[in-house]
Amino acid sequence: MNDKKWYGDGIYSKTRTQSDGKPLEVFYGRVWVPSLKKFAYGKLATSERKARSKMRTILGDPEGWLAKREAARRRKPSPPPLKFHKLADDFVKKYRSRGGTEYYHHVAESWKGYFGNVAVQEIDRARVEDYRDHLRKSEYGDSTVRKYVSALGTMFRWAMAPGRALVTSNPVDGVRRPPEPDRNVAYLTEEEEKKILKGAKAWVRPIISWAIGSGMRLGEILSLRWTAIDRKEGLVKLDRTKTGKARASPINA
Repeated sequence: MNDKKWYGDGIYSKTRTQSDGKPLEVFYGRVWVPSLKKFAYGKLATSERKARSKMRTILGDPEGWLAKREAARRRKPSPPPLKFHKLADDFVKKYRSRGGTEYYHHVAESWKGYFGNVAVQEIDRARVEDYRDHLRKSEYGDSTVRKYVSALGTMFRWAMAPGRALVTSNPVDGVRRPPEPDRNVAYLTEEEEKKILKGAKAWVRPIISWAIGSGMRLGEILSLRWTAIDRKEGLVKLDRTKTGKARASPINA
């Protein structure tokens, strides 16, 4: 709004732009309320004549006008509950982390697939524990389960931040997560490699050989393009990975 103009007797107007781009002059009133010992403000009308008529009534009973206005506010229906999938989409869109947000795009799909259209206020610690158990039953590794649940906690902390206040508590607090697994180096012997290749179908063997020779994940291999392969440097340059960060994977001869 802009173009504030005073008309006297506590009446002023502001011109605002409507959705169709046309200007609209809206009249407001400034009324002294003795019980509060301060001025109260309120919208009057969109024409000066109606605004003056309403203002005369208000000046005769400012306390009654204020009481009616507060009663009308209380009668207004409460806003619809915030759905989980909308909160997750908002988080992915607006959250900024030092490591990039691509990782959260991937994780949010798992959250939305489980919680879906549930109201955020209905998600408590028990539901988060059910989600954790669901991931375990889906044969996710301990490290992945831990990261997905921890990231969910990050989203709720973001939603609780001052100035945002979309939720009042973090249901992930107190939820036990699998311990971080030991990072033992896993490898295949030549005999194990031959055995796996022998038992695989012909079209799968090149994929297995590529995974063994490069150390790439399955999703990275399936999305591989010729442009990613640098034969001169002996590298595969990956723009999109599970963690959302670009990396290069060496390949053998």
